[in-house]
Amino acid sequence: MKSNVKVYRLTPKQKSPPTFAIATKSSRSKDLTWYDPKKKERREIRQCDNQKSIFVDEQDKNARLSHILFEKGVYTIHNEYPAKQEFMAHHPDNIANGGSYFYEVDHSKAAQAELDELEFNFLAEKTSRELGVEEMLAVMRKIKPDVVDIMEPTEIKRDLLLFASNNPKEFMRIANSIETTNSDMVERAIEAGIIRWKNNKTEVFRNFPDDKKMMLRAEPEQDPEEALTFYLMSKEGMEDFNMIEYLLNKD
Repeated sequence: MKSNVKVYRLTPKQKSPPTFAIATKSSRSKDLTWYDPKKKERREIRQCDNQKSIFVDEQDKNARLSHILFEKGVYTIHNEYPAKQEFMAHHPDNIANGGSYFYEVDHSKAAQAELDELEFNFLAEKTSRELGVEEMLAVMRKIKPDVVDIMEPTEIKRDLLLFASNNPKEFMRIANSIETTNSDMVERAIEAGIIRWKNNKTEVFRNFPDDKKMMLRAEPEQDPEEALTFYLMSKEGMEDFNMIEYLLNKD
């Protein structure tokens, strides 16, 4: 449904003072003009509530200047005042005209932005609920590295849910970076021969300079590569993770 008002906001540069007046007529210090592409000339504009036109050359001798005051950074004009809306649209301080003082709020964009934010927040909370134990530990080590090892599982889950709810963007950044980084590291380590699959890709063996022992055996219902990634994200796999990272980067 189309809004029956137009809303204008001051840009962050103006810091939204209690009241802020924009120019409504030309002065020695400021020209209020708009380039008319049809007449191919700049035309002076002026805001007068008792006039139908915003252009000085179309206003009569009874024109009375009116003021426009932003209250707490916002100015609203109902649709029954089309000339005033037109004045704001043609004002040189409008961002749309290259100005830097105010802009018209796009209601559809604002609604879409709010919807996107709500959906992103929902995704962050959903992701935090679906993390496995190893993933929860890996994320929590980024959030609370000093205390994660003494936290109970229920405390970890609670704190992750709270963190995802209060800091959805940071939570998703951490969760995605951990998954991407570890998956990439596993692929690079296999390509470099630092770790090796055996027995139909159900067992992983170290190929470290002084250690060739088995690192992990995947359970029958597990995806081997996922099992390895989760292992390296866990406290148990931290030493192997650090060694693989060292061997990959030592050259």
